[in-house]
Amino acid sequence: MKEKEAKRKYKEEGKKENTALLVLHARTKGRPSKDRLDANRINWTAFVNYFNSVMDFHNSTICRIHCGLGAGQKRRLQYLANEWGKGALVKAITMMAASDVCNGRCPRVRWKASLHWLIGSNENFEKVLNGYYDNPPPVELSPEEERQLELERYKAREAERRAEARRIEEEESARREAARDYAARHCVTYEQYLRMKEKEANS
Repeated sequence: MKEKEAKRKYKEEGKKENTALLVLHARTKGRPSKDRLDANRINWTAFVNYFNSVMDFHNSTICRIHCGLGAGQKRRLQYLANEWGKGALVKAITMMAASDVCNGRCPRVRWKASLHWLIGSNENFEKVLNGYYDNPPPVELSPEEERQLELERYKAREAERRAEARRIEEEESARREAARDYAARHCVTYEQYLRMKEKEANS
């Protein structure tokens, strides 16, 4: 019994020593330690829910995650979390969701980002994280420019209102015409129809 207990303690001490050596080796090589790896370990279900919720919050056009993550995507995401931290990964996803360029909302840029694009290379990830794709600050307008802009908006609203009125009028005219046609075809007797044809022939 004492021999078994001694062997068990020896194995535990050996495991602790090996773990300490691995941590020391990781630190000397510049790699993340075991504690950091555990802290940055990603819960994939929570990550998918977070990613989709951020896209919904920013009304983003970026594709959501519907069918889970592939093994390659998980490895890449975990690598980024280990290198930059989960906070940086969360920040990059939020910045991508809020960016007009990444959402394809720029008139001259027919392109849209995706999760695969974000994690596909360190360069893309660092650009997003450093604000390369951030929206420009709003331009401050003078009072005259604000009045001109408001006038243009008013003209656009009036044009839309007139177009809607024309559409309603055309629909109503078509409805009245259809009603008259239906009445002419169904609401006369046979004798009235014969008299109408006789008048048309004599005229």
